[in-house]
Amino acid sequence: MKAFVSWLLYAFSPAGEGIQNPLAYVLASLREDPDRGPGNPYDQLADLPPAKLVQLVRWSVRRAARKYDFQVEDSGNETWDKAMGISERHGVLLAILLGEEEATQTMERRTTEIVRDGEKTFQEIETIRTIKR
Repeated sequence: MKAFVSWLLYAFSPAGEGIQNPLAYVLASLREDPDRGPGNPYDQLADLPPAKLVQLVRWSVRRAARKYDFQVEDSGNETWDKAMGISERHGVLLAILLGEEEATQTMERRTTEIVRDGEKTFQEIETIRTIKR
């Protein structure tokens, strides 16, 4: 179970940002060695008590919803802050960890740029979630 959670954390971290189907990636990674995760810091986070891990994921989801709030705020867990950070993608991670139906979501990243007089004046990156039923 620890290796599964560790690979999930990796897949939803900034290091796994290009992974389009995190759950499929995790399952494929576990086929090689079901007892081995991707290593530290993901293995350290997977060792946390489940309630603490869920608390960190929920913190990230709430903080990501306030992306235009520029207050400096950390999670209280240095390993989490360095490896996982804040991401809208963590909503899907939370659904998988809690066994919710939304776990079958896929994600797409879109970038919106506004250019005025040849200069970029605004850029936003958003995550769009699609539920497959």
